[in-house]
Amino acid sequence: TVIFDFDMSFETGESLAGWDFGGAWTADIGDAFDGSRSAVCEDGDGTLSKTMTVNSGVMHFFYKTDFMYGSIWEHLAFRIDGEEIFKVSSPTTEIDWTLFETYVHSGTYDFEWVFYNYGPYNAFVRIDAISFP
Repeated sequence: TVIFDFDMSFETGESLAGWDFGGAWTADIGDAFDGSRSAVCEDGDGTLSKTMTVNSGVMHFFYKTDFMYGSIWEHLAFRIDGEEIFKVSSPTTEIDWTLFETYVHSGTYDFEWVFYNYGPYNAFVRIDAISFP
């Protein structure tokens, strides 16, 4: 059993200072990997971002998606300093909470979660339980 410490789970009382909820992103109650809240982007495009100074090590987060089409036009991308590190666009059915991990070197980075939604459909992306080294 692996136990993670989370730096951001979007819970009531956690500071959202420095987080940019662009487009359709919000932090809401309803579904979460950890606690009762998560960041969600639904029925629209948007970018969730934060500039962080981190140590060298593994950063991770959990994501959950439900795509209508599962094409290149509808996907979740994770970027560090504008470089796409991860992208998921299928299946078109719901993906339950899934862990993503990547190694980062110490430094200051712009972390971005970008959701491209193909149209006014009931598609969504949720991000939760983010941990920075």
